[in-house]
Amino acid sequence: MALAVFTATFAAPDVASARARPIRGIASTAEGPPPLSFFMPVGRAAMGHSHNDFAQEHPLDTALEEGYSSIEVDVTDRGGEVAVVHLGLWTFGTLKSMYLDRLQKLVDEKGSVYGDGRAFTLWIEIRPLISGEAIVGYLRKVLEAYPMFAVFGRSGKIVKPGPVEAVVINSHSEELFEGRESAPACLGTNGVDLTARPNEPFECWNYVHWSNYFDWDGGGEMPKAELERLRTLQAGAHARGVRTRYWGVPDTPSFWAHARNLPFDIVGTDHLKSTMDILRGLFPALPGFKP
Repeated sequence: MALAVFTATFAAPDVASARARPIRGIASTAEGPPPLSFFMPVGRAAMGHSHNDFAQEHPLDTALEEGYSSIEVDVTDRGGEVAVVHLGLWTFGTLKSMYLDRLQKLVDEKGSVYGDGRAFTLWIEIRPLISGEAIVGYLRKVLEAYPMFAVFGRSGKIVKPGPVEAVVINSHSEELFEGRESAPACLGTNGVDLTARPNEPFECWNYVHWSNYFDWDGGGEMPKAELERLRTLQAGAHARGVRTRYWGVPDTPSFWAHARNLPFDIVGTDHLKSTMDILRGLFPALPGFKP
Protein backbone atom coordinates (compact mmCIF):
# COMPACT_ATOMS: atom_id res chain seq x y z
CA MET A 1 0.00 0.00 0.00
CA ALA A 2 1.33 3.42 -0.87
CA LEU A 3 2.35 5.53 2.09
CA ALA A 4 0.41 8.73 2.55
CA VAL A 5 2.54 11.85 2.84
CA PHE A 6 2.11 13.98 5.93
CA THR A 7 0.92 17.51 5.28
CA ALA A 8 0.74 20.51 7.60
CA THR A 9 -2.32 22.73 7.79
CA PHE A 10 -1.87 26.29 8.93
CA ALA A 11 -5.46 27.50 8.64
CA ALA A 12 -7.19 28.06 11.97
CA PRO A 13 -9.64 25.25 12.80
CA ASP A 14 -13.36 25.79 12.70
CA VAL A 15 -13.49 25.95 16.48
CA ALA A 16 -16.94 27.52 16.72
CA SER A 17 -18.56 24.62 14.93
CA ALA A 18 -16.39 22.14 16.83
CA ARG A 19 -17.65 23.50 20.15
CA ALA A 20 -21.26 23.50 19.01
CA ARG A 21 -21.02 19.99 17.60
CA PRO A 22 -21.14 17.07 20.07
CA ILE A 23 -18.30 14.61 19.86
CA ARG A 24 -19.22 12.32 17.02
CA GLY A 25 -20.66 9.13 18.38
CA ILE A 26 -20.51 9.84 22.10
CA ALA A 27 -24.23 9.92 22.73
CA SER A 28 -27.15 7.85 21.54
CA THR A 29 -30.34 9.83 21.15
CA ALA A 30 -33.70 9.28 19.55
CA GLU A 31 -32.80 11.91 16.96
CA GLY A 32 -29.35 10.61 16.11
CA PRO A 33 -27.51 7.42 15.16
CA PRO A 34 -26.24 4.97 17.78
CA PRO A 35 -22.85 5.76 19.30
CA LEU A 36 -19.66 4.73 17.58
CA SER A 37 -17.23 2.38 19.26
CA PHE A 38 -13.98 4.30 19.55
CA PHE A 39 -10.81 2.38 18.82
CA MET A 40 -8.61 2.40 21.90
CA PRO A 41 -5.05 1.39 21.03
CA VAL A 42 -3.05 -0.86 23.29
CA GLY A 43 0.63 -1.72 23.36
CA ARG A 44 2.89 0.50 21.30
CA ALA A 45 -0.05 2.24 19.59
CA ALA A 46 -0.83 3.89 22.93
CA MET A 47 2.41 5.90 22.75
CA GLY A 48 0.82 8.50 20.44
CA HIS A 49 0.04 11.92 21.92
CA SER A 50 -1.98 14.67 20.23
CA HIS A 51 0.34 17.68 20.32
CA ASN A 52 -1.50 21.03 20.30
CA ASP A 53 -4.79 19.22 19.93
CA PHE A 54 -6.72 22.51 19.87
CA ALA A 55 -5.12 23.35 16.50
CA GLN A 56 -6.63 20.30 14.81
CA GLU A 57 -9.47 20.95 12.38
CA HIS A 58 -11.77 19.14 14.82
CA PRO A 59 -10.32 19.58 18.32
CA LEU A 60 -10.79 16.49 20.53
CA ASP A 61 -12.99 14.76 17.93
CA THR A 62 -10.14 13.56 15.73
CA ALA A 63 -8.01 12.47 18.67
CA LEU A 64 -10.86 10.34 20.02
CA GLU A 65 -11.80 8.89 16.66
CA GLU A 66 -8.20 7.87 16.05
CA GLY A 67 -7.84 6.43 19.56
CA TYR A 68 -5.42 8.80 21.27
CA SER A 69 -5.36 8.59 25.05
CA SER A 70 -3.13 11.63 25.62
CA ILE A 71 -3.78 15.15 24.33
CA GLU A 72 -2.37 18.62 24.96
CA VAL A 73 -4.10 21.98 25.36
CA ASP A 74 -2.48 25.42 25.78
CA VAL A 75 -4.26 27.84 28.11
CA THR A 76 -4.08 31.29 29.66
CA ASP A 77 -6.29 33.57 31.77
CA ARG A 78 -8.52 35.65 29.56
CA GLY A 79 -11.81 37.36 30.36
CA GLY A 80 -11.98 35.74 33.79
CA GLU A 81 -11.82 32.23 32.34
CA VAL A 82 -9.29 29.57 31.40
CA ALA A 83 -9.01 30.19 27.66
CA VAL A 84 -7.54 27.84 25.07
CA VAL A 85 -4.88 29.79 23.16
CA HIS A 86 -1.75 29.41 21.10
CA LEU A 87 1.21 31.77 21.41
CA GLY A 88 -1.18 34.45 22.60
CA LEU A 89 -2.26 35.14 19.02
CA TRP A 90 -5.47 33.13 18.76
CA THR A 91 -8.18 32.33 21.29
CA PHE A 92 -9.93 29.09 20.38
CA GLY A 93 -12.50 28.93 23.17
CA THR A 94 -12.54 27.91 26.82
CA LEU A 95 -11.01 24.82 28.38
CA LYS A 96 -14.40 24.08 29.90
CA SER A 97 -16.44 24.10 26.70
CA MET A 98 -13.87 22.62 24.33
CA TYR A 99 -12.60 19.80 26.53
CA LEU A 100 -13.74 19.42 30.12
CA ASP A 101 -17.51 19.34 29.59
CA ARG A 102 -17.14 16.95 26.68
CA LEU A 103 -14.76 14.57 28.45
CA GLN A 104 -16.96 14.54 31.56
CA LYS A 105 -19.94 13.65 29.35
CA LEU A 106 -18.06 10.65 27.98
CA VAL A 107 -17.08 9.54 31.48
CA ASP A 108 -20.65 9.92 32.75
CA GLU A 109 -21.95 7.76 29.91
CA LYS A 110 -19.19 5.15 29.66
CA GLY A 111 -17.42 5.15 33.02
CA SER A 112 -14.21 6.25 31.30
CA VAL A 113 -13.38 8.14 28.13
CA TYR A 114 -13.27 5.02 25.96
CA GLY A 115 -15.52 2.87 28.12
CA ASP A 116 -12.81 0.31 28.85
CA GLY A 117 -11.46 1.67 32.14
CA ARG A 118 -8.20 2.96 30.70
CA ALA A 119 -6.92 6.31 31.89
CA PHE A 120 -6.98 9.34 29.59
CA THR A 121 -4.32 12.03 30.06
CA LEU A 122 -5.06 15.73 29.54
CA TRP A 123 -1.95 17.90 29.37
CA ILE A 124 -2.62 21.54 30.23
CA GLU A 125 0.17 23.92 29.28
CA ILE A 126 -0.05 27.36 30.86
CA ARG A 127 1.44 29.66 28.25
CA PRO A 128 4.38 31.77 29.47
CA LEU A 129 4.61 35.54 29.02
CA ILE A 130 0.86 35.96 28.43
CA SER A 131 -0.39 34.23 31.60
CA GLY A 132 -0.74 36.17 34.84
CA GLU A 133 -0.98 34.87 38.40
CA ALA A 134 -4.78 34.83 38.07
CA ILE A 135 -4.52 31.66 35.99
CA VAL A 136 -3.64 29.71 39.15
CA GLY A 137 -6.96 30.42 40.85
CA TYR A 138 -8.99 30.06 37.67
CA LEU A 139 -7.45 26.69 36.82
CA ARG A 140 -7.76 25.35 40.36
CA LYS A 141 -11.44 26.24 40.39
CA VAL A 142 -12.26 24.73 37.02
CA LEU A 143 -10.39 21.46 37.64
CA GLU A 144 -12.01 20.95 41.03
CA ALA A 145 -15.46 21.19 39.42
CA TYR A 146 -15.05 17.91 37.50
CA PRO A 147 -15.28 14.56 39.32
CA MET A 148 -13.60 12.73 36.42
CA PHE A 149 -10.12 13.85 37.47
CA ALA A 150 -7.79 11.59 39.40
CA VAL A 151 -6.48 13.15 42.61
CA PHE A 152 -2.72 13.20 43.22
CA GLY A 153 -0.73 13.55 46.42
CA ARG A 154 2.51 15.45 46.94
CA SER A 155 4.47 12.34 45.96
CA GLY A 156 3.04 12.59 42.46
CA LYS A 157 1.16 9.33 43.00
CA ILE A 158 -2.59 8.95 42.61
CA VAL A 159 -4.43 8.94 45.93
CA LYS A 160 -7.91 8.81 44.41
CA PRO A 161 -8.25 7.16 40.99
CA GLY A 162 -10.18 8.85 38.22
CA PRO A 163 -10.65 8.16 34.51
CA VAL A 164 -8.93 11.39 33.44
CA GLU A 165 -5.49 12.43 34.66
CA ALA A 166 -4.53 16.10 34.28
CA VAL A 167 -0.89 17.13 33.92
CA VAL A 168 -0.09 20.84 34.30
CA ILE A 169 3.10 22.26 32.80
CA ASN A 170 5.03 25.46 32.08
CA SER A 171 4.33 28.94 33.51
CA HIS A 172 2.85 29.12 37.05
CA SER A 173 2.45 25.33 37.09
CA GLU A 174 4.27 24.83 40.41
CA GLU A 175 2.19 27.60 41.99
CA LEU A 176 -0.93 25.58 41.28
CA PHE A 177 0.19 23.05 43.91
CA GLU A 178 1.56 25.39 46.58
CA GLY A 179 0.09 24.70 50.02
CA ARG A 180 -1.75 21.62 48.78
CA GLU A 181 -1.62 18.07 50.11
CA SER A 182 -3.68 16.77 47.21
CA ALA A 183 -4.87 18.13 43.87
CA PRO A 184 -6.92 17.03 40.82
CA ALA A 185 -3.77 17.21 38.69
CA CYS A 186 -0.07 16.47 38.80
CA LEU A 187 3.01 18.39 37.69
CA GLY A 188 5.03 17.91 34.53
CA THR A 189 8.60 19.25 34.59
CA ASN A 190 10.77 20.32 31.66
CA GLY A 191 13.58 18.01 30.61
CA VAL A 192 15.14 14.95 32.18
CA ASP A 193 18.25 14.61 34.31
CA LEU A 194 21.04 12.11 33.84
CA THR A 195 21.88 12.53 37.53
CA ALA A 196 19.66 11.54 40.42
CA ARG A 197 17.57 14.32 41.94
CA PRO A 198 14.56 14.46 44.24
CA ASN A 199 11.22 14.88 42.55
CA GLU A 200 9.35 18.15 42.75
CA PRO A 201 6.12 18.07 44.80
CA PHE A 202 3.34 16.50 42.69
CA GLU A 203 5.79 15.66 39.87
CA CYS A 204 4.57 12.76 37.72
CA TRP A 205 5.84 13.45 34.17
CA ASN A 206 8.83 14.96 32.38
CA TYR A 207 8.35 16.59 28.98
CA VAL A 208 11.39 16.52 26.75
CA HIS A 209 12.30 18.59 23.68
CA TRP A 210 13.75 16.08 21.25
CA SER A 211 16.50 18.25 19.74
CA ASN A 212 17.91 19.08 23.19
CA TYR A 213 19.04 15.47 23.54
CA PHE A 214 19.07 13.85 20.09
CA ASP A 215 20.29 14.54 16.55
CA TRP A 216 18.60 11.57 14.87
CA ASP A 217 16.08 12.78 12.28
CA GLY A 218 14.18 9.51 11.98
CA GLY A 219 15.91 8.38 8.80
CA GLY A 220 17.38 4.89 8.99
CA GLU A 221 18.14 3.17 12.26
CA MET A 222 18.62 5.27 15.38
CA PRO A 223 22.38 5.53 16.04
CA LYS A 224 23.48 3.19 18.81
CA ALA A 225 24.87 5.99 20.97
CA GLU A 226 21.58 7.91 20.81
CA LEU A 227 19.55 4.77 21.45
CA GLU A 228 21.63 4.16 24.56
CA ARG A 229 21.05 7.77 25.64
CA LEU A 230 17.30 7.29 25.18
CA ARG A 231 17.37 4.13 27.27
CA THR A 232 19.36 5.93 29.97
CA LEU A 233 16.93 8.86 30.07
CA GLN A 234 13.95 6.55 30.25
CA ALA A 235 15.47 4.37 32.95
CA GLY A 236 16.35 7.42 35.04
CA ALA A 237 12.85 8.85 34.81
CA HIS A 238 11.22 5.52 35.62
CA ALA A 239 13.54 5.02 38.58
CA ARG A 240 12.15 8.28 40.00
CA GLY A 241 8.59 7.08 39.39
CA VAL A 242 7.85 9.49 36.53
CA ARG A 243 7.18 9.02 32.82
CA THR A 244 8.31 11.02 29.81
CA ARG A 245 6.66 12.77 26.88
CA TYR A 246 8.82 13.72 23.92
CA TRP A 247 7.89 16.68 21.75
CA GLY A 248 9.39 18.33 18.68
CA VAL A 249 10.30 14.92 17.27
CA PRO A 250 10.88 14.33 13.54
CA ASP A 251 7.16 13.87 12.83
CA THR A 252 7.68 11.70 9.74
CA PRO A 253 6.58 8.22 8.64
CA SER A 254 10.16 6.97 8.96
CA PHE A 255 10.47 8.19 12.54
CA TRP A 256 7.16 6.65 13.59
CA ALA A 257 7.93 3.35 11.91
CA HIS A 258 11.06 3.02 14.02
CA ALA A 259 9.45 4.56 17.11
CA ARG A 260 7.22 1.52 17.42
CA ASN A 261 10.27 -0.42 18.64
CA LEU A 262 11.86 2.28 20.79
CA PRO A 263 11.43 2.58 24.58
CA PHE A 264 9.17 5.64 24.65
CA ASP A 265 6.33 6.37 27.05
CA ILE A 266 4.46 8.85 24.85
CA VAL A 267 5.49 10.97 21.86
CA GLY A 268 3.70 13.95 20.34
CA THR A 269 2.43 14.20 16.77
CA ASP A 270 0.48 16.77 14.77
CA HIS A 271 -0.56 14.20 12.15
CA LEU A 272 -3.08 12.15 14.08
CA LYS A 273 -4.48 9.76 11.49
CA SER A 274 -1.27 9.01 9.58
CA THR A 275 0.71 8.45 12.75
CA MET A 276 -1.89 6.19 14.32
CA ASP A 277 -2.13 4.14 11.13
CA ILE A 278 1.58 3.41 11.46
CA LEU A 279 1.44 2.73 15.20
CA ARG A 280 -1.51 0.40 14.77
CA GLY A 281 0.40 -1.47 12.07
CA LEU A 282 -2.35 -1.08 9.46
CA PHE A 283 0.27 -0.98 6.72
CA PRO A 284 4.06 -1.37 6.53
CA ALA A 285 5.43 2.14 6.91
CA LEU A 286 8.79 1.34 5.33
CA PRO A 287 9.84 -1.27 2.75
CA GLY A 288 11.16 -4.26 4.61
CA PHE A 289 10.31 -2.82 8.04
CA LYS A 290 9.63 -5.50 10.62
CA PRO A 291 7.79 -4.37 13.79
